[in-house]
Amino acid sequence: METTKVRMSRGKFNGINAVADEQGVIAAAAMDQRGSLRKAIAKAQGSDASDAQVSEFKILVTEVSWMRGPM
Repeated sequence: METTKVRMSRGKFNGINAVADEQGVIAAAAMDQRGSLRKAIAKAQGSDASDAQVSEFKILVTEVSWMRGPM
């Protein structure tokens, strides 16, 4: 694996390290918000999904993923 050195401020470096695990891995979740997620929630509950429900789903997925740790 090739590495490349970059210059960054101490603040940016500290911010990146704050969200990384012990191995330097940053866990991130990308969730579709253009309609597919809203449609899936609506289908599961039998009625339209509100913005609050979509947000709650994303928060819950993120929390569960964070507790589970890296895959």
